[in-house]
Amino acid sequence: MITRIFKFWKNLDKINVFLDIDNTLAIFSHGKEDDSRAVKESLSKGFYLSLKPMPHLWAYKLLSKFVNVYVVSAYPNTPYAAIEKRLWVDLHMPFINQSDILLVPVGGNKAEAVETRLGRKIDRFCYLVDDYGKNLTDWTEKGGTAIKKSANTKKKRNIPVIYNHYDIFKVLYKSTI
Repeated sequence: MITRIFKFWKNLDKINVFLDIDNTLAIFSHGKEDDSRAVKESLSKGFYLSLKPMPHLWAYKLLSKFVNVYVVSAYPNTPYAAIEKRLWVDLHMPFINQSDILLVPVGGNKAEAVETRLGRKIDRFCYLVDDYGKNLTDWTEKGGTAIKKSANTKKKRNIPVIYNHYDIFKVLYKSTI
């Protein structure tokens, strides 16, 4: 049924979805009070491989049959973080090609990295799904569409929000019609 819906969806060939890993695809920490512990532990070997995937990642496998899906994630300067993040994607999202994983040093601008390294101009059909406000702001400043991944259903936001990954279909559909 969902495939029939995609046949009528406008601008599918233009859509590029970029997904963050930490607290977006994977459970990195459990709230603000746990963030400092997780950041400290993220410098340890094995940390990223041990992250549990968020529920409903199947949504991106389905989505990848119709639009371009990438992973763009920041990594700390350790000997293992970048390698482990790539392995995590292989393990939990094997439909994402290694060439479609873009890793950016912590503090780097994801939008600039996409434009520079992928040679892709960010426009309104480039969607970033991320939990971190600065990344979302940088993305919209470059002309892209930001989607906040959040567990907080009470907070009002001025950008689209997904609480479950299958909400991505609704957000993309609303923004492309």
